[in-house]
Amino acid sequence: MKAILVVTVLAAAGFGLAAGGTGAMVADGPGTTAFTSPVTTTIADAQTGDKITCNGTGGAAVPPPGQGVAAIGDPTPGSTGSSLVLKRLADGSLVVSCTP
Repeated sequence: MKAILVVTVLAAAGFGLAAGGTGAMVADGPGTTAFTSPVTTTIADAQTGDKITCNGTGGAAVPPPGQGVAAIGDPTPGSTGSSLVLKRLADGSLVVSCTP
């Protein structure tokens, strides 16, 4: 089954994130970071356009500072479905929330 990704660009002030989590983050090739849920974390040196994935779904690109992305993905074979919220702060850091 192919991953289906719904991406909506949101204003940075338009949504909040839950804190905490026990998921993991791993580098998944050049310019790609993969998370397993549940996790909420901040990446201080995120690069616009890099790919963030959550539980093996298609993922989303890191937005420019001051913007956000919400993605809901169907699983690829062997993975679980998930939701991914990326909130890029004005200072360039990125808040990532990956939930089942």
